[in-house]
Amino acid sequence: MKRLCVILMLGMASKLFSQSSIGSYSLQITCNKTTNLIFPYPVKSVDRGTRDLLVQKAKGIENVLQVKANRATMQPTNLSVFTSDGKFYSFIASYAADPKILTISFSADTLIHLTNVFMNDEALDSMSALVSRQKKFLHRSVRDAGIVFHLKGIYFDRLLWFCFSLDNHTPIDFVPTRISFSLADTRSAKRTALQERRLSPVFHPKLATVEAHGKATWVVALVPFTIPRHKRMLCTLSDSDGNSLPALRFGHRALLKGRTLLH
Repeated sequence: MKRLCVILMLGMASKLFSQSSIGSYSLQITCNKTTNLIFPYPVKSVDRGTRDLLVQKAKGIENVLQVKANRATMQPTNLSVFTSDGKFYSFIASYAADPKILTISFSADTLIHLTNVFMNDEALDSMSALVSRQKKFLHRSVRDAGIVFHLKGIYFDRLLWFCFSLDNHTPIDFVPTRISFSLADTRSAKRTALQERRLSPVFHPKLATVEAHGKATWVVALVPFTIPRHKRMLCTLSDSDGNSLPALRFGHRALLKGRTLLH
């Protein structure tokens, strides 16, 4: 009888364990190209199986991890990622001479392959400078307590580039922290809160303090996307006090006005 009880308990424990196990995503990486992992929320903790796995947060972006292989002879190893929303992501990373996917995004717990476009930090910085010198043709803006947030232009060149500017008409320095992006469903606006889907930038600059009566220009890049007719793009600027300016809103017509980047 005791033996039967022990067997039953072991069987129940095995069943419970199998129900709580979490699968791992397969991740191919190489030495001379960076694989970008884009998460819905900021990355809080990372654990790598071996030193052959090179991992860092993308410059100025809290929710993007950049991963490389240290050597071509690396053995498969694991990578664990915890994000600020309490979610856990597990990967089995292995070496591949030429990975087919270089940017991976997570949305609603579903793995989505966005693009195999590869641009290193130096290339992104160079493109950002080029975008900031382009002719500005959009005049969308929001105002709040002496702060004016402008969308000056949208440009296409492998990535989708947005050029923003800020005018601080107050006698107090403005300390921005982040520009966030989302797509909102306007059809449910009158009945419930807006249904939003976050978009994660591929390139997001470090936002420096805008001095009193000063100005600033920022360039942000996203993986190309479309805006359905029933949705609106929201661009929201947050400050160091946790406050946000009213969101810049625009639809598919504004995106269609985007111009090819001139080199």
